[in-house]
Amino acid sequence: MTQALPHPNNGKSLHTAYIQLLKEENLWQGDMETSLRVVLNHCAEHLQVQRVGLWRFSGNDRLCCQLLRDGHLGVRDPALEVLARDHQPYFTAMFNERILAAHDALTAPETATLRAIYLEPLGVTSLLDATLRQAGKTIGVLCMEHVGPPRTWSTAEQNYAVSVADLLTQLLAVHALYRTEERFRKVFDSTTDAIFVMQNNRMVECNNASLQLYGCSFEEFARHPPKRFWAEYQPDGSLSITKVRHYVQPALEGVPQRFEWRQRRFDGSEFDTEVCLTRIELEQIPYLVACVRDITERKQNQAKIQQLLALQQAIFDGANYSIVATGLDGVILSFNRGAEQLLGYAQEEVINKLTPAHFHDEDELYWRSIELSDELAQTVAPGIAAMTANPTLNRTEEREWTYIRKDGTRMPALVSVTALRQGGQLSGFLFIASDMTERKRANEQLLSSKREMEFRANHDELTGLPNRSRLHEIARDAIASAQMRRQKLALMLIDLDRFKEVNDTLGHTIGDKLLQKIAHQLDRILSARGAQLYRLGGDEFAVLMPNALDDDEILSLATAIHNNLRSPTQVEDISLELGGSVGISIFPATATTATRCCAAPMWPCTRPNPKLPAR
Repeated sequence: MTQALPHPNNGKSLHTAYIQLLKEENLWQGDMETSLRVVLNHCAEHLQVQRVGLWRFSGNDRLCCQLLRDGHLGVRDPALEVLARDHQPYFTAMFNERILAAHDALTAPETATLRAIYLEPLGVTSLLDATLRQAGKTIGVLCMEHVGPPRTWSTAEQNYAVSVADLLTQLLAVHALYRTEERFRKVFDSTTDAIFVMQNNRMVECNNASLQLYGCSFEEFARHPPKRFWAEYQPDGSLSITKVRHYVQPALEGVPQRFEWRQRRFDGSEFDTEVCLTRIELEQIPYLVACVRDITERKQNQAKIQQLLALQQAIFDGANYSIVATGLDGVILSFNRGAEQLLGYAQEEVINKLTPAHFHDEDELYWRSIELSDELAQTVAPGIAAMTANPTLNRTEEREWTYIRKDGTRMPALVSVTALRQGGQLSGFLFIASDMTERKRANEQLLSSKREMEFRANHDELTGLPNRSRLHEIARDAIASAQMRRQKLALMLIDLDRFKEVNDTLGHTIGDKLLQKIAHQLDRILSARGAQLYRLGGDEFAVLMPNALDDDEILSLATAIHNNLRSPTQVEDISLELGGSVGISIFPATATTATRCCAAPMWPCTRPNPKLPAR
């Protein structure tokens, strides 16, 4: 194994570099990409690494490279991504840690899976990855990649990486909100969060949101020290003037701080906030920038949620759950009334006689034992061991099993197994089970309702045909496919003649049935030719014909539609003759996009032998 070597960076120089980065004019006044380029180039220069990348999470299972600074190639936008299913140790580290210093990235357990597909092809030997966190959630990673002999990342370099990652978090938040090239002053004044600048324990500048939040004028805000706007005591009972030192001093030393703080308005009313403190230097004078967000409503909502959770917990504790306790050998020692009701056994039939495995499906226990044997790299016997192996190792064991009642009936049950300990020593196991039958039925009903809602959103209620919204969605994809494959696509609009007369003379009931019958007839004709019928509303329909071979095929279909409309239609023993107009737009002859195809002039096809215009 190659020995990782230390690098000559020191804490003081990196701290100075970070302060210089904060003062970069383009950092706050440029567009987002310019700001990110400044940060990446700065990291590459001061950490002396070949590659620096900004990676963003897409959900919890995918990490995509947003921007990459790669040596002489400069900063670019590569198409790179890493999937959690292939690199779970790395994803776990990123979600749980602020910094990952992989001095030897090829062998480090968190990064070893990246070796073949990423590290070795690029010559990367050491990684320094700092996570971007926003509201307690990991949103991205700042990744420094060293090429050459393995490198030992110093504490100063790691602190520098965390500070830059926090700075990137702030940059991304600002640009996500405003996404413009306006100057920092406009962002400062227009933000909904209170932002103010302090120097020597005095307010020297603030935005309008600060004045609104604290309910005072700028003169009143600047005349008083910050403690005037703090509650005397914080929610944990500590004195504010004492507790604040835990945050201000590290912030003055260049370590950004984020914390909750109870404030006081100018009128004396108190409210809860989330505060971010960051140090900046202007003309070699240190300042503290505070970003304050009112979280009173969030706190109130959290309190309501806690009350609901407490209520739910009380309901849970009083519910008839099956609760079974066993010794180390798995033999049942206690069997509550809920277990009796759930499984149909009396206490005297099971205590000191049976194990919980007696209520389980033998095949499920067998396959679970094989699964655990592979997972734990040790033999796990079928039976009670298949349920207690994880709790024995202080791991959670909660899964769905099939319970078999005394009368032989089967039911799905959610079973949680917990290790019981006395004086730190394992003494037995606790099995808590609940009947999943109703929950499964409810889930199936929910899925069914969701499918029905999705169908209604995309289909006409009267005819069951796809609606206008669905047409636009399908047409867009169909045109993209036709463009890629250089095929023709036809869009036809159908307008029924004299339908209003039917509604006015025979009533809407007959009109609705007529529309249903026409829709059924046309859909049958179109389905046989690979086309789809849509109802746009009223007496208007549309036909989408992908993969059209030629104009003759399109005209043939239009003629068939026209002829069908002219044929008498029977509705409640009434023979109705409507007729209709059919207009045709062909991609790419008369339109080049989905929008233009839908808006293009329709060539009429209302006579026996229509002709499309020459192109």
